[in-house]
Amino acid sequence: MGDLDVMKAKLCLAGASAVGKSSLIRRYVVNEFDDHYTATVGTRVSKKQVSVPVKGEEPVMVNLMVWDTMGQMGFRELLQEQYFQGAQGILAVADMTRPETLDDLYVWFDQIHPISGPIPLVLAATMSDVPQEPILPVAYYRTID
Repeated sequence: MGDLDVMKAKLCLAGASAVGKSSLIRRYVVNEFDDHYTATVGTRVSKKQVSVPVKGEEPVMVNLMVWDTMGQMGFRELLQEQYFQGAQGILAVADMTRPETLDDLYVWFDQIHPISGPIPLVLAATMSDVPQEPILPVAYYRTID
């Protein structure tokens, strides 16, 4: 398969600080996990080539650029346009032990949509493996428009 057969895609992660965005990326891109928290400063881009099945056709190779960013509110106003411009998808991340991080995603959505337009958005709920912390009840979840 030549270079012309490889597609490019930009996936951006969104969510509050310390919800596990960087950990998800690290696990997906290099299959490693580190339970020591290190805050992301600015933006970090990771790359992974994936084979995407296409019904009735050969799989398509995709160079996936996964964008990670700091979750602080100040970042959103400062760099949000450059960060979300050209994204083909959003992975919205919330911490199941901190209900406010799910509410915070609505602020992210309001800022993302005018920049990116209508692109796929998937919600990832992290920290479900932390037994000593309360987990959001199913009734807490709302429909995202």
